[in-house]
Amino acid sequence: MMILGLCSRILFNGVKIFLQIIFVIFLAILQISLIPHISIFGVKPNLVLAGLPALFYLSGFWEILPAVLVGGLFYDLSDFYLGLYSLPLLITFLLLWFLSRKYISGSHFLALGILGTIIFNFLFLSVGYIFGADSFFDYFLSWRHLIEISLNTILAILFGLAASFIKNRGL
Repeated sequence: MMILGLCSRILFNGVKIFLQIIFVIFLAILQISLIPHISIFGVKPNLVLAGLPALFYLSGFWEILPAVLVGGLFYDLSDFYLGLYSLPLLITFLLLWFLSRKYISGSHFLALGILGTIIFNFLFLSVGYIFGADSFFDYFLSWRHLIEISLNTILAILFGLAASFIKNRGL
């Protein structure tokens, strides 16, 4: 009986991880295909980054890690530089995970959305600046960055509310 319970638990965790990967791939596909056509004052939200706080709320570190890696690699395949998206996304994930364990409640989507955008953009623009692809100060210290922080935070809150609904319903 104990072996059956262990097997069902492993299967459930596998399905949960698979669904999280599908969720992140869906967000990445939307980010690559739909979001470039939607711009608010020249700013586009980051759907994968906005979806991370919801995954934090629903799962643990090891269950989310494969989804983050797949989402970062999916972004990388849509661009010229391999690692330009996945490395900052992975580091942002690790920092948010640490902050959500020690200092911020996992259900505080506002703080995770704001900090996630600031950390990711800092790392992304730093890597882009090293490669000569982006100008760090022109974007990071601009009003467009504040708009992106706002958009990502609003999306993080919406994803968080959906995750809260899913968790409370036991789905």
